[in-house]
Amino acid sequence: MQPLIKAQKTLFICVDVQERLLGLMAHKDEVIKNTNILLESTQILKIPLLITEQYPKGLGKTHNAITLSPNAHILEKTSFGIFGDKKIKDYITQSKCKNLVFFGIESHICVLQSLIAARDLGYECILAADACSSRNENNHSLALEFFRTQGISVLPTESILFRILGDSMHTSFKAISALVK
Repeated sequence: MQPLIKAQKTLFICVDVQERLLGLMAHKDEVIKNTNILLESTQILKIPLLITEQYPKGLGKTHNAITLSPNAHILEKTSFGIFGDKKIKDYITQSKCKNLVFFGIESHICVLQSLIAARDLGYECILAADACSSRNENNHSLALEFFRTQGISVLPTESILFRILGDSMHTSFKAISALVK
């Protein structure tokens, strides 16, 4: 059975999970847990990883509760959407990845603007909804509802990882299964 998401054509994008933002988020413990699962899975599945930081001079670096993977490529930005930054846009283009898996904060601002731009550029967009949040839970819920109306796949972390595996015979099945338990 072929995986439904091909790892070699996929880029994981962690948006702005930073020092001065994360503590303000609804369900921050769930965001931390699922973000770390996604980051570790990039190493297991050999998926490239982009981490963005919104104006780190003011908002700080990626929060220390997030375990940075050695394969992470970290880029700073000032635009809310990641495609407003030339370095980030060029990095994504050069990756030749067609599937972009997004997660991070805030769902209704930076994640939303990034996903809509990615979709408009022709990327297959997937949102790890349980690794995203906003300060206000209602804003997060409204953003998820909006994504669904825009043809963006909104899934839990586990669903995304098992769509990549596609089969229990995948060489990384045991490692991913242990990671999500």
